[in-house]
Amino acid sequence: YQRRVHGQFVIIHSQNTSLLSETLQTLLKFLNWIPLGYIFETKMIEILTTRFLPVTMFRNHAIRCLTEIGSLEAPKQYDDAFVNLFHAVMLQMNTVLPLPEDDALNPMASLQHIPKIFADGTEDDENFIANLAIFFTNFFKLHLNKVESSSTTANYVITAHKYLTGITNVDHKEVFKTCLEYWLWLTEDVYTSWRGAMPAGPVGSMGLVPATNNQRRIAYSQTFSDLRRTVIKKMVKPEEVIIVEDENGEITKEFMPDVDAQQLYHTMRELLVFLCHLDPDDTEIIMLDKLCAQVDRSEWSWHNLNTLCWAIGSISGAMPEEEEKRFLVAVIKDLLGLCEKKKKKKKKKKVLC
Repeated sequence: YQRRVHGQFVIIHSQNTSLLSETLQTLLKFLNWIPLGYIFETKMIEILTTRFLPVTMFRNHAIRCLTEIGSLEAPKQYDDAFVNLFHAVMLQMNTVLPLPEDDALNPMASLQHIPKIFADGTEDDENFIANLAIFFTNFFKLHLNKVESSSTTANYVITAHKYLTGITNVDHKEVFKTCLEYWLWLTEDVYTSWRGAMPAGPVGSMGLVPATNNQRRIAYSQTFSDLRRTVIKKMVKPEEVIIVEDENGEITKEFMPDVDAQQLYHTMRELLVFLCHLDPDDTEIIMLDKLCAQVDRSEWSWHNLNTLCWAIGSISGAMPEEEEKRFLVAVIKDLLGLCEKKKKKKKKKKVLC
């Protein structure tokens, strides 16, 4: 008890930066077993979000502590405390990591901002972005329904997912996998709530937990559209198959295993299938737009063409049969047009492959 009182006194009153850092690191180790009342019935969350989160030298310690708190399983009496925690964090994000406004000249400004900071910033910036991804994904898996249905936080839920979409675009495999796992969970959850029969419920300020669950799908529509572009851009190669002749002269398929890459591909494929089910028209438009950008060379590269073709192949069977036939005809037509633009025979063969 005396240690807790001393730690609380240090956090509230001390100006010694090294002592504060050590105290926050110690607090992190104790959060999963100290009494819940000490966390939720004191000013701990307020102090972490208002005193430490906005300060660069403390923000990583603060967000890790808040992640630990947000990951706690607590009785229903503390539901409002989790809503207040999320609200407090989002109020600080405009100071800690503000997002630029998208506009006609740069409609992807907000999505490009975080990857740029991650690439050009300090190690502290990288760690904060990675820790922020863990905070959002852990918190939403446990408490998304609480913050969706609260009129105080419903709008911030979409903003938080805009941050997550930006973080998904950073060039870091582990950060990407953290986000990917969450997106798969979310898209399945939204799809199930849309297509499944659920009882009518209260409507939040954005209608994120509505009587007609299609409104939840609509609320996330822009988020999922941005996510489709990201997943297509970062799509990994499917399992390689080569045709070989065995000792008996028989032609057989031989698989080239890469367990880690294949696990990543199957997760991305499953995510794209859910995204396609949630809005097949937007999926088709994005893929055809990206293919046109290959044909007119505005976004041309072999890498872009490969990832796009792998993404198109991954959603086979996700569309209604007639729509898929029409879509594939358009894809093949554009690919043939791209092939014709290649003057060298070798490059034409590569496009055809």
